[in-house]
Amino acid sequence: MRLDDGKEVAARAVILATGADYRRLDLPHLADFEGTSVFYAAGPPEARTCAGTHVAVVGGGNSAGQAAIWLARGGALVTLLHRRGDLRETMSSYLIADLDRYGVDVRDRSEIAELHGEHGQLDGVTLKTGRGFR
Repeated sequence: MRLDDGKEVAARAVILATGADYRRLDLPHLADFEGTSVFYAAGPPEARTCAGTHVAVVGGGNSAGQAAIWLARGGALVTLLHRRGDLRETMSSYLIADLDRYGVDVRDRSEIAELHGEHGQLDGVTLKTGRGFR
């Protein structure tokens, strides 16, 4: 690989870690729950922590699908909340099939209107459709 300054780097692999810019929901008191009950990624450690609990994953893209599957495989009871009417608009078909395979409950046209809880512990949310999730 040749760098912009003309130097060459020999490597078997190149990993581009460009970072991620997560969209934060515009909700009052969101910061109170970040890092304790609201997270922006989920993998095996979070799956172990959430085993046997109800968890909501917000989003309709591949990252949300992958997070929901990791959590469900780890034993969490997962509900995927997304704004659109059809996941096929934004998510790969293999992930949609895995959501079904691992028992993830998918709620279409769902947006969070309000967070409920105290002392950093999220107890539930109210959806703009009027249905809540706890």
